[in-house]
Amino acid sequence: MNGFPGHHRRHDGADPVDALAERLMTGGGVEAALSSVAAPEHRAAVLAALSARYLLAPGVVTASVVGAGRAVRAQLDAVARHVPGTSHVAVRLLDGEPLDRDLVDRLRRTGIGLSVTATAGEAVFGATLVVVTDFADPDTWPTHLPGGSVLVNATGDDLPPAVTRVADLVFVDDLGLLRPGGRPVEADLRQVVTGECAGRTSADHVLLVELLTEGRQPGPPLEGLPVSTENEIKRFVVTSFAPDLTPDQLPSDLDLLDNGVVDSLGLLRLIAWVGERYGIPVEERDISPAQFSSVEAIGAFIRESRSFV
Repeated sequence: MNGFPGHHRRHDGADPVDALAERLMTGGGVEAALSSVAAPEHRAAVLAALSARYLLAPGVVTASVVGAGRAVRAQLDAVARHVPGTSHVAVRLLDGEPLDRDLVDRLRRTGIGLSVTATAGEAVFGATLVVVTDFADPDTWPTHLPGGSVLVNATGDDLPPAVTRVADLVFVDDLGLLRPGGRPVEADLRQVVTGECAGRTSADHVLLVELLTEGRQPGPPLEGLPVSTENEIKRFVVTSFAPDLTPDQLPSDLDLLDNGVVDSLGLLRLIAWVGERYGIPVEERDISPAQFSSVEAIGAFIRESRSFV
Protein backbone atom coordinates (compact mmCIF):
# COMPACT_ATOMS: atom_id res chain seq x y z
CA MET A 1 0.00 0.00 0.00
CA ASN A 2 1.01 3.65 -0.34
CA GLY A 3 2.92 5.38 2.40
CA PHE A 4 -0.06 7.67 3.00
CA PRO A 5 -3.73 6.66 2.76
CA GLY A 6 -4.64 9.60 0.54
CA HIS A 7 -8.20 10.00 -0.67
CA HIS A 8 -8.71 6.83 -2.69
CA ARG A 9 -11.75 4.67 -2.24
CA ARG A 10 -12.46 0.99 -2.65
CA HIS A 11 -12.32 -0.08 -6.32
CA ASP A 12 -15.93 -1.04 -6.82
CA GLY A 13 -16.23 0.01 -10.46
CA ALA A 14 -18.82 2.66 -9.58
CA ASP A 15 -17.06 5.41 -11.52
CA PRO A 16 -14.34 5.70 -14.19
CA VAL A 17 -11.63 6.46 -11.64
CA ASP A 18 -12.44 3.29 -9.71
CA ALA A 19 -12.62 1.36 -12.98
CA LEU A 20 -9.22 2.67 -14.09
CA ALA A 21 -7.65 1.78 -10.75
CA GLU A 22 -9.13 -1.72 -10.95
CA ARG A 23 -7.70 -2.28 -14.41
CA LEU A 24 -4.29 -1.03 -13.30
CA MET A 25 -4.43 -3.34 -10.28
CA THR A 26 -4.93 -6.33 -12.59
CA GLY A 27 -1.85 -5.47 -14.64
CA GLY A 28 -3.23 -3.30 -17.44
CA GLY A 29 -1.31 -0.40 -18.92
CA VAL A 30 -2.56 3.16 -18.54
CA GLU A 31 -3.33 3.77 -22.21
CA ALA A 32 -5.19 0.50 -22.70
CA ALA A 33 -7.07 0.92 -19.44
CA LEU A 34 -8.07 4.51 -20.23
CA SER A 35 -9.52 3.60 -23.60
CA SER A 36 -12.00 1.29 -21.91
CA VAL A 37 -13.14 3.53 -19.05
CA ALA A 38 -13.38 7.09 -20.40
CA ALA A 39 -14.11 9.04 -23.55
CA PRO A 40 -11.07 10.88 -24.99
CA GLU A 41 -12.15 14.31 -23.76
CA HIS A 42 -12.47 12.99 -20.20
CA ARG A 43 -9.28 10.89 -19.94
CA ALA A 44 -7.06 13.65 -18.58
CA ALA A 45 -9.71 14.45 -15.97
CA VAL A 46 -9.91 10.81 -14.90
CA LEU A 47 -6.12 10.68 -14.59
CA ALA A 48 -6.07 13.90 -12.56
CA ALA A 49 -8.73 12.55 -10.20
CA LEU A 50 -6.78 9.29 -9.83
CA SER A 51 -3.65 11.33 -9.02
CA ALA A 52 -5.56 13.27 -6.39
CA ARG A 53 -6.94 10.14 -4.72
CA TYR A 54 -3.59 8.41 -4.46
CA LEU A 55 -1.08 11.22 -4.03
CA LEU A 56 -2.72 14.04 -2.06
CA ALA A 57 -1.92 14.18 1.63
CA PRO A 58 -4.94 13.33 3.80
CA GLY A 59 -7.21 16.23 4.65
CA VAL A 60 -9.60 18.72 3.11
CA VAL A 61 -8.94 19.40 -0.59
CA THR A 62 -8.88 22.90 -2.03
CA ALA A 63 -8.66 22.64 -5.80
CA SER A 64 -7.59 24.92 -8.60
CA VAL A 65 -8.12 24.44 -12.33
CA VAL A 66 -6.50 26.64 -14.96
CA GLY A 67 -7.49 26.31 -18.61
CA ALA A 68 -10.18 26.74 -21.22
CA GLY A 69 -12.85 24.97 -23.21
CA ARG A 70 -14.01 21.41 -22.66
CA ALA A 71 -10.79 20.40 -20.93
CA VAL A 72 -11.18 22.72 -17.96
CA ARG A 73 -14.87 21.91 -17.64
CA ALA A 74 -14.15 18.17 -17.68
CA GLN A 75 -11.63 18.71 -14.88
CA LEU A 76 -14.15 20.65 -12.80
CA ASP A 77 -16.74 17.93 -13.30
CA ALA A 78 -14.20 15.30 -12.23
CA VAL A 79 -13.38 17.25 -9.07
CA ALA A 80 -17.06 17.45 -8.21
CA ARG A 81 -17.75 13.77 -8.88
CA HIS A 82 -14.52 11.95 -8.11
CA VAL A 83 -12.27 13.82 -5.65
CA PRO A 84 -13.57 13.17 -2.13
CA GLY A 85 -13.10 15.83 0.51
CA THR A 86 -13.05 18.83 -1.84
CA SER A 87 -14.31 21.96 -0.11
CA HIS A 88 -13.61 24.63 -2.71
CA VAL A 89 -12.41 25.00 -6.28
CA ALA A 90 -10.99 28.15 -7.86
CA VAL A 91 -10.89 28.34 -11.64
CA ARG A 92 -9.10 30.59 -14.10
CA LEU A 93 -11.12 30.48 -17.33
CA LEU A 94 -8.93 31.53 -20.22
CA ASP A 95 -11.74 31.52 -22.79
CA GLY A 96 -13.92 33.94 -20.84
CA GLU A 97 -16.97 31.75 -21.37
CA PRO A 98 -19.24 31.25 -18.34
CA LEU A 99 -19.48 27.82 -16.80
CA ASP A 100 -22.50 25.69 -17.61
CA ARG A 101 -25.31 26.08 -15.09
CA ASP A 102 -25.52 22.30 -14.63
CA LEU A 103 -21.85 22.19 -13.67
CA VAL A 104 -22.19 25.06 -11.22
CA ASP A 105 -25.24 23.39 -9.68
CA ARG A 106 -23.39 20.08 -9.36
CA LEU A 107 -20.58 21.76 -7.45
CA ARG A 108 -23.10 23.47 -5.18
CA ARG A 109 -25.03 20.24 -4.53
CA THR A 110 -21.86 18.48 -3.46
CA GLY A 111 -21.01 21.28 -1.05
CA ILE A 112 -18.06 22.59 -3.07
CA GLY A 113 -17.55 26.34 -3.12
CA LEU A 114 -16.64 27.93 -6.46
CA SER A 115 -14.72 31.07 -7.35
CA VAL A 116 -13.67 32.35 -10.77
CA THR A 117 -10.46 34.37 -10.65
CA ALA A 118 -8.86 36.98 -12.87
CA THR A 119 -5.41 35.38 -12.86
CA ALA A 120 -3.93 31.91 -12.56
CA GLY A 121 -1.96 33.01 -9.52
CA GLU A 122 -5.16 33.89 -7.67
CA ALA A 123 -6.68 30.52 -8.52
CA VAL A 124 -3.60 28.53 -7.53
CA PHE A 125 -2.75 30.38 -4.32
CA GLY A 126 -3.31 28.07 -1.33
CA ALA A 127 -4.67 25.18 -3.42
CA THR A 128 -3.68 21.63 -2.53
CA LEU A 129 -4.76 20.20 -5.92
CA VAL A 130 -3.73 22.22 -8.98
CA VAL A 131 -4.70 21.01 -12.47
CA VAL A 132 -3.42 22.92 -15.49
CA THR A 133 -4.93 22.23 -18.91
CA ASP A 134 -3.61 25.45 -20.49
CA PHE A 135 -0.81 27.52 -19.00
CA ALA A 136 -1.32 31.27 -18.51
CA ASP A 137 -0.35 34.31 -16.44
CA PRO A 138 3.26 33.23 -15.74
CA ASP A 139 4.08 36.35 -13.73
CA THR A 140 1.30 35.66 -11.23
CA TRP A 141 2.14 32.09 -10.22
CA PRO A 142 3.08 31.58 -6.56
CA THR A 143 6.64 30.59 -5.73
CA HIS A 144 5.47 27.65 -3.62
CA LEU A 145 2.49 25.37 -3.04
CA PRO A 146 1.24 24.12 0.33
CA GLY A 147 2.89 21.02 1.74
CA GLY A 148 1.04 17.87 0.75
CA SER A 149 -0.27 19.30 -2.52
CA VAL A 150 -0.33 17.83 -6.03
CA LEU A 151 0.27 19.70 -9.28
CA VAL A 152 -1.10 17.95 -12.39
CA ASN A 153 0.23 19.05 -15.77
CA ALA A 154 -2.44 18.20 -18.35
CA THR A 155 -1.29 20.73 -20.96
CA GLY A 156 0.51 18.25 -23.21
CA ASP A 157 3.63 20.40 -22.95
CA ASP A 158 6.29 21.31 -20.42
CA LEU A 159 5.39 23.82 -17.74
CA PRO A 160 7.97 26.55 -17.10
CA PRO A 161 10.76 25.58 -14.67
CA ALA A 162 9.68 28.39 -12.37
CA VAL A 163 6.39 26.52 -11.89
CA THR A 164 7.65 22.93 -11.69
CA ARG A 165 10.56 23.62 -9.36
CA VAL A 166 8.09 23.77 -6.47
CA ALA A 167 7.77 19.97 -6.74
CA ASP A 168 9.81 17.68 -4.51
CA LEU A 169 9.01 14.53 -6.54
CA VAL A 170 7.78 13.85 -10.08
CA PHE A 171 5.37 11.14 -11.23
CA VAL A 172 4.00 10.37 -14.70
CA ASP A 173 0.89 8.63 -15.93
CA ASP A 174 2.79 6.10 -18.06
CA LEU A 175 6.53 5.37 -17.88
CA GLY A 176 6.31 3.80 -21.32
CA LEU A 177 5.89 7.30 -22.80
CA LEU A 178 8.79 8.84 -20.93
CA ARG A 179 11.70 10.05 -23.03
CA PRO A 180 15.27 10.03 -21.69
CA GLY A 181 16.47 13.18 -19.97
CA GLY A 182 14.75 15.64 -17.69
CA ARG A 183 14.09 15.37 -14.00
CA PRO A 184 14.16 11.98 -12.30
CA VAL A 185 10.75 10.32 -12.14
CA GLU A 186 9.66 8.29 -9.13
CA ALA A 187 7.09 6.07 -10.81
CA ASP A 188 3.97 6.05 -12.92
CA LEU A 189 0.38 5.91 -11.72
CA ARG A 190 0.09 2.17 -12.28
CA GLN A 191 2.98 1.57 -9.90
CA VAL A 192 1.42 3.87 -7.32
CA VAL A 193 -1.99 2.22 -7.56
CA THR A 194 -0.57 -1.31 -7.32
CA GLY A 195 1.73 -0.40 -4.44
CA GLU A 196 4.96 -1.10 -6.36
CA CYS A 197 5.89 2.48 -5.47
CA ALA A 198 5.02 4.04 -2.13
CA GLY A 199 3.76 7.21 -3.83
CA ARG A 200 3.63 9.91 -1.20
CA THR A 201 6.16 9.31 1.55
CA SER A 202 6.03 12.71 3.25
CA ALA A 203 3.04 14.84 4.20
CA ASP A 204 5.06 17.95 3.34
CA HIS A 205 6.15 17.03 -0.18
CA VAL A 206 4.70 18.78 -3.22
CA LEU A 207 4.21 16.22 -6.01
CA LEU A 208 4.13 16.91 -9.74
CA VAL A 209 2.21 14.55 -12.04
CA GLU A 210 3.00 14.84 -15.74
CA LEU A 211 0.24 13.46 -17.97
CA LEU A 212 2.34 12.25 -20.90
CA THR A 213 -0.65 10.79 -22.72
CA GLU A 214 -1.78 14.37 -23.30
CA GLY A 215 1.42 15.11 -25.20
CA ARG A 216 1.21 12.30 -27.74
CA GLN A 217 0.86 13.58 -31.29
CA PRO A 218 -0.26 11.59 -34.34
CA GLY A 219 2.58 10.55 -36.64
CA PRO A 220 5.08 7.79 -37.34
CA PRO A 221 5.99 5.37 -34.57
CA LEU A 222 8.95 6.01 -32.29
CA GLU A 223 12.26 4.93 -33.79
CA GLY A 224 13.58 3.59 -30.51
CA LEU A 225 12.35 2.20 -27.25
CA PRO A 226 12.44 4.66 -24.33
CA VAL A 227 15.06 3.78 -21.76
CA SER A 228 12.34 3.69 -19.10
CA THR A 229 10.48 0.95 -21.01
CA GLU A 230 13.53 -1.33 -21.03
CA ASN A 231 13.93 -0.70 -17.31
CA GLU A 232 10.27 -1.49 -16.75
CA ILE A 233 10.63 -4.80 -18.60
CA LYS A 234 13.64 -5.63 -16.44
CA ARG A 235 11.71 -4.76 -13.27
CA PHE A 236 8.87 -7.06 -14.25
CA VAL A 237 11.23 -9.93 -15.08
CA VAL A 238 13.23 -9.75 -11.87
CA THR A 239 10.16 -9.20 -9.71
CA SER A 240 8.28 -12.10 -11.28
CA PHE A 241 11.04 -14.59 -12.09
CA ALA A 242 14.40 -13.59 -10.55
CA PRO A 243 13.81 -11.96 -7.16
CA ASP A 244 17.48 -12.39 -6.19
CA LEU A 245 18.52 -9.94 -8.93
CA THR A 246 18.05 -6.22 -9.34
CA PRO A 247 17.04 -4.71 -12.72
CA ASP A 248 20.59 -3.34 -13.15
CA GLN A 249 22.01 -6.85 -12.77
CA LEU A 250 19.90 -8.28 -15.59
CA PRO A 251 21.73 -7.97 -18.95
CA SER A 252 19.49 -6.81 -21.77
CA ASP A 253 20.84 -9.54 -24.07
CA LEU A 254 20.61 -12.42 -21.59
CA ASP A 255 18.57 -15.30 -23.03
CA LEU A 256 15.84 -15.65 -20.42
CA LEU A 257 14.66 -19.00 -21.75
CA ASP A 258 17.96 -20.81 -22.30
CA ASN A 259 19.23 -19.66 -18.92
CA GLY A 260 16.14 -20.85 -17.05
CA VAL A 261 14.99 -17.45 -15.85
CA VAL A 262 11.60 -17.88 -17.53
CA ASP A 263 9.97 -21.28 -18.04
CA SER A 264 7.08 -22.17 -20.36
CA LEU A 265 4.38 -20.99 -17.96
CA GLY A 266 6.37 -17.88 -17.20
CA LEU A 267 6.61 -17.18 -20.93
CA LEU A 268 2.83 -17.11 -21.18
CA ARG A 269 2.67 -14.75 -18.22
CA LEU A 270 5.33 -12.50 -19.77
CA ILE A 271 3.51 -12.34 -23.10
CA ALA A 272 0.22 -11.51 -21.36
CA TRP A 273 1.89 -8.76 -19.32
CA VAL A 274 3.44 -7.12 -22.40
CA GLY A 275 0.07 -7.19 -24.13
CA GLU A 276 -1.72 -5.59 -21.19
CA ARG A 277 1.02 -3.12 -20.31
CA TYR A 278 1.59 -1.76 -23.80
CA GLY A 279 -1.86 -2.22 -25.28
CA ILE A 280 -0.73 -4.84 -27.82
CA PRO A 281 -3.35 -7.40 -28.97
CA VAL A 282 -1.00 -10.36 -28.48
CA GLU A 283 -3.79 -12.86 -29.08
CA GLU A 284 -3.97 -11.59 -32.67
CA ARG A 285 -0.23 -11.91 -33.34
CA ASP A 286 1.85 -14.90 -34.39
CA ILE A 287 4.33 -14.95 -31.53
CA SER A 288 7.42 -17.12 -31.24
CA PRO A 289 9.41 -17.72 -28.02
CA ALA A 290 12.40 -16.03 -29.65
CA GLN A 291 10.55 -12.71 -29.57
CA PHE A 292 10.50 -12.93 -25.77
CA SER A 293 13.90 -14.54 -25.22
CA SER A 294 15.56 -11.39 -23.82
CA VAL A 295 14.82 -7.84 -22.77
CA GLU A 296 16.24 -6.67 -26.11
CA ALA A 297 13.98 -9.08 -28.01
CA ILE A 298 10.92 -7.93 -26.08
CA GLY A 299 11.82 -4.31 -26.86
CA ALA A 300 12.06 -5.15 -30.55
CA PHE A 301 8.67 -6.84 -30.38
CA ILE A 302 7.14 -3.73 -28.78
CA ARG A 303 8.67 -1.44 -31.43
CA GLU A 304 7.45 -3.69 -34.22
CA SER A 305 3.96 -3.85 -32.71
CA ARG A 306 3.80 -0.06 -32.44
CA SER A 307 4.48 0.18 -36.15
CA PHE A 308 1.09 -1.48 -36.73
CA VAL A 309 -0.80 1.02 -34.54
